[in-house]
Amino acid sequence: MNCVIGPSHLASDMIASQNAQELFENYNIFAIWSDVIPKYLKAAHEQGFEITWVVSNWLFYNQDINLIEALPVDTLFLPGTRGSRNNMCRELMETKHITILAFHTIKILDYIVERFPKIKLVFWCLYQRTRNTVSTSIPYDYSYDAMMNRYPHNTVNIEEHLIENNLNSQIVSLTLGPSKL
Repeated sequence: MNCVIGPSHLASDMIASQNAQELFENYNIFAIWSDVIPKYLKAAHEQGFEITWVVSNWLFYNQDINLIEALPVDTLFLPGTRGSRNNMCRELMETKHITILAFHTIKILDYIVERFPKIKLVFWCLYQRTRNTVSTSIPYDYSYDAMMNRYPHNTVNIEEHLIENNLNSQIVSLTLGPSKL
C-alpha cells in the first residue's frame, strides 16, 4: 500500500484514485520544516507503506524565515503544522528569501532521504514554478532540475507521467494542484 504525504491540494478522492491511503489528517498547508512531516513519515514507514512525499513549495509559510535562521545548527524542524490560509508573505519572496528557505529545505530533504532511502519525492510545485512558467525567481541551484539531479533515485520525474506532455490538462486549481499523482 502507498502513503501520500503532501500539501492540501492533494484531495482525498485523488489519493484514493491512485490506490493510495490517506493515512493522516489533511492540513491546510504543510510547511516543509514542520515537525509533523518526519513524524508522519516515520509512522508510515513503520506501518510498511511505500511513501510518496509531494514536497511543498519552498515559500509555503515563508513567515517562518526568521525562526528558521535562528534554529541551532543541528535542528531542522519547527513545531506544529505551520499551516495557514495566508501561507505566503509577498514581502518575503525575493531571491534572498528563496535562497534561505530552499537551502534549509535541502538540508531537510537530505535528512529525510538518508532516513527513508526508498521515499519517492514529487516536486510538483517546484516543477510548476521552474519548468512550466516563463520566468521564475527561483535560482537554478534550487530548481526542479537541480532537485532531479540531487535526488536521482528518489525523485519522480513528472515529465514521464504527463498525459500527451500537456501539464496544464492535469492541473485542477489555481493553486497548481495536480489532478493525478
